[in-house]
Parts: sequence; structure tokens; C-alpha cells
Amino acid sequence: MIDKIFKLGVTTSLVLISLCLSYRFIVYLPAREDRLDARQLAFQQDKYSRAKIESEYKQKLAETSERSRQEQVCSKSSQEYFAKLEVENSGLGDKNTAVILDYTNHFSYSFNKCFLVFRETFLNRSNISDSASNFELHNVYEHKKIGHLYPDSKESSKVSCDLDASDCRSRDDWDGAVRVFMND
Repeated sequence: MIDKIFKLGVTTSLVLISLCLSYRFIVYLPAREDRLDARQLAFQQDKYSRAKIESEYKQKLAETSERSRQEQVCSKSSQEYFAKLEVENSGLGDKNTAVILDYTNHFSYSFNKCFLVFRETFLNRSNISDSASNFELHNVYEHKKIGHLYPDSKESSKVSCDLDASDCRSRDDWDGAVRVFMND
């Protein structure tokens, strides 16, 4: 009887071992290989994503460098152009009027041009509130005036305004039209 129990135990053990091995070779290993394939695929996708991100970063860096270069060239050209305008407008003041000249420049990416707003401020030395400013919009690279806003010296609500075929009747109209050239 012990012999039968022993044989039954050995047989049961062999059956269990074969079931375990069958499970390992039929179910577990293929599933593990699928997981490994999925990990490999994820790694390759991640590697591709990293390369794509790196490529996009390098491209944006190059674009930023080009924009920075264009802005620097615009700034330097504007300084030189303003110096020319300063010379042309020197001597405008007198003993009762001080003249302050200044400018703002901007490289427009939509126009691919450098623009400058030139401002002449006339300060009445005896009555500061009686001061006025003239504005001119210039294309720096073409050395060309695009438009102007000159307030009427007798009536502060009237202006002489011309800006590249834009309807311009007030300081607000001027500011709105200039924004097209100076913001982007």
C-alpha cells in the first residue's frame, strides 16, 4: 500500500511539474515576450519622441537666434536713422520752446521690415501744459516716411494725419493704425 501511495505521489508530482512547465512555456513566456516587445516599442517611441522634441527645440532655437539677429540689426539701423533725423530737426527750438526728440523702433516679422516712430515734443517753457508732440512713422531700411500725425497748433482737437492710406482723424486713429506696424 505504501508502494501505491508512493507511486501516486510521484505521479502527482510529475503531473504538477508538467502542468507548471506547460503553463510556463504556453502562457507565461509568450506573455512575457509580448511585454518585452511592448516595452521595446515604448522605448523606441520614446526615443523617437525625444529626437523629435530635440529637433523642434533646435529649430526654435535657430528661429529665436534669427529673430534676435533681425531685432539687433533693426535696433542698430534705427539708432543710425534717428541720428540722421536728429540732425535734420536740430535747431527747431527757440528761447520759449524746448524740443525733445525720441523714437521707438520695432522689427515687424509680418512685414519683414524695421519701423521707427519718431516723436518731436515741443515744450512751451512758460506753459508746460501748452506742449505738443508730432509723430512720424518711418521704414528704417528704405529711409522712407510712411505717415505722420501733427496736431494743429491753434486747436488741440484738430490734427493733420496721414498714414499709408489709413483713415486717420485723431490720435486714437493714429495709434490704432501704427499698432499694425509696431506689434507682432
